[in-house]
Amino acid sequence: MPHTQHARPMYIRLLSGPTTTLGLFLSHSTSCSPPPPPPAKGIDRMGTSVQVTPLSGAYGEGPLCYLLAVDGFRFLLDCGWTDLCDPSHLQPLAKVAPTIDAVLLSHADIMHLGALPYAMKHLGLSAPVYATEPVFRLGILTLYDYFISQRQVSDFDLFTLDDIDAAFQNVVRLKYSQNHLLNDKGEGIVIAPHVAGHDLGGTVWKITKDGEDVVYAVDFNHRKERHLNGTALGSFVRPAVLITDAYNALNNHVYKRQQDQDFIDALVKVLTGGGSVLLPIDTAGRGAGDGMDSMLDEGSARLLLDSTPSKGAGDGMDSMLDEGSARLLLDSTPSKVISNEMTVQVKCSLAYMDFEGRSDGRSVKSVIAHVAPLKLVLVHGSAEATEHLKMHCSKNSDLHVYAPQIEETIDVTSDLCAYKVQLSEKLMSNVISKKLGEHEIAWVDAEVGKADDKLTLLPPSSTPAAHKSVLVGDLKLADFKQFLANKGLQLGEHEIAWVDAEVGKADDKLTLLPPSSTPAAHKSVLVGDLKLADFKQFLANKGLQVEFAGGALRCGEYITLRKIGDAGQKGSTGSQQIVIEGPLCEDYYKIRELLYSQFYLL
Repeated sequence: MPHTQHARPMYIRLLSGPTTTLGLFLSHSTSCSPPPPPPAKGIDRMGTSVQVTPLSGAYGEGPLCYLLAVDGFRFLLDCGWTDLCDPSHLQPLAKVAPTIDAVLLSHADIMHLGALPYAMKHLGLSAPVYATEPVFRLGILTLYDYFISQRQVSDFDLFTLDDIDAAFQNVVRLKYSQNHLLNDKGEGIVIAPHVAGHDLGGTVWKITKDGEDVVYAVDFNHRKERHLNGTALGSFVRPAVLITDAYNALNNHVYKRQQDQDFIDALVKVLTGGGSVLLPIDTAGRGAGDGMDSMLDEGSARLLLDSTPSKGAGDGMDSMLDEGSARLLLDSTPSKVISNEMTVQVKCSLAYMDFEGRSDGRSVKSVIAHVAPLKLVLVHGSAEATEHLKMHCSKNSDLHVYAPQIEETIDVTSDLCAYKVQLSEKLMSNVISKKLGEHEIAWVDAEVGKADDKLTLLPPSSTPAAHKSVLVGDLKLADFKQFLANKGLQLGEHEIAWVDAEVGKADDKLTLLPPSSTPAAHKSVLVGDLKLADFKQFLANKGLQVEFAGGALRCGEYITLRKIGDAGQKGSTGSQQIVIEGPLCEDYYKIRELLYSQFYLL
């Protein structure tokens, strides 16, 4: 750190407790003195202020919509509506819509984004919207489909297709795990979407300010499914605040294999009997009939996937009532209407099977215990489910648990005391720093003092006790794996190393001897056995969209990986070639780096 003529401001967290001698990396104490006094006038106190206010979806299973304030920056977490589209349900949102600074969308269904075009057209919502690419695209399709179905049965005029386009025109699309730094009023706040696992593009949002994380995770699924990875929520540790739902707190699923078998048995029973099956699905959500193509025989049976909103019995869809060969078709655009009442016997049965892809109560409790947030906020669940999960978490952990009502604001600001302090020039003159990437680091022993009405770190008044060594760095296991390979260490059951040598003779035997002159540098050799299926899973865990196509691995939109070997030599251990095809773009270099990490480099 270059020396200057002025004291340097630096942000250091001062924890309430008997700590008087501080290190930049570890708190170090030489005596048990009382906590530091409250800051005097003029001393800047820091700390991330966090407030949460449900606008809908609290102590009930209504649409999701929450106001989150982080140091005065106001996030709208989802903007859901019911398919009744009653504007009176949006009164809490209408009160705050013009003051919103950013909107974060988690899923692409009506319950999470249905009110977005109406709020932007009528309620004064004008903040930028953030979503993943799938939520952006599928969200538009969901609202298009909903609008068209409503217009078929009523004079729907709350918003138009143009309003939908306008609402999504300036959506900022982010990739999974992509950190996005806000500016202006949101300076210092970083947002990042992570995998929710419930549906395509479904998002767990992480909002970070001053090193503290606020995580918004609703409708997540911990299970890996055929086409979706499980949630990334389990990778978060000790966030300051976790906002999650109690929707499934009272439900425990049967084993998935048994659930799938029950579903197949029910379908087969109806279809083989000549009946028809109607499966309600979301337009952009989860298809319950996924993978069932082999069961369908269009010549003898029908399976219908219906994505129409359930405004009422039969509303928004062409109704099909089958009794023998009789069928009633309702024309949505009649030229003449004749109305009468009649009784129709409908021969059908109704079965409910939970394929929504949400973690059940047992799993939700386990995930919360693993993440171990400092403060937990419960939303979106029946009153019974909310109270059950609240009581469970309060009883079985030391969490601070909150379950606010609609329009009730709760303060979940961190209990940590943080102050803005300065490093005095006298202190810095004896600091020896070391380069670490783009930064310089050093250990500093200091005492908190006061200078010019500001907290200042001063040299300690007595010799501090020696501190324990601190290892600072960011170890990547892939790099360490490569480092070990360069040292000739273990590769599976073998040890590998590159050897430059000359063939000589010793004791009448051919022997490899050290070269008599400096050998030319050899080309790098990548050693390993790459399985594309394993590499596909590895890339998926990194947040990349990958799929097999034509025997090759398609990565993102532009990059393709092919594995080329000698197909004529079964079980050959010879060299194989991995070909990366695509333009020289950011994804190309990222995927190439990840590919190299799978091999030992000699």
